[in-house]
Amino acid sequence: MFTTELTNQMRMALYPPLYAVFPKSEHAQNLIIASLYEDGYSTLHRMRGLLAVLTARLQETALLRDFRVDDKFSFLDLRKLLGFELLTVTDGDSFAH
Repeated sequence: MFTTELTNQMRMALYPPLYAVFPKSEHAQNLIIASLYEDGYSTLHRMRGLLAVLTARLQETALLRDFRVDDKFSFLDLRKLLGFELLTVTDGDSFAH
């Protein structure tokens, strides 16, 4: 599954992950991105920045390059293509959007 692969990639990094990505709800139709550190992604604008970084990582994947769509899809598009109906971003403390 997508979230498992993304988590495994983060675990292989030289530093601890700054955020968690996981499905939620009865049929896993909600994708949640949660900051793992206090003040890490503490504003909505920082979360939007994280979505931009995730889009850049997505566009580097062989799958999108092979289909020549690497410049056409964002992380939000992938979320929808994978069947997630909702996206929730949270700093894990004071906001969820």
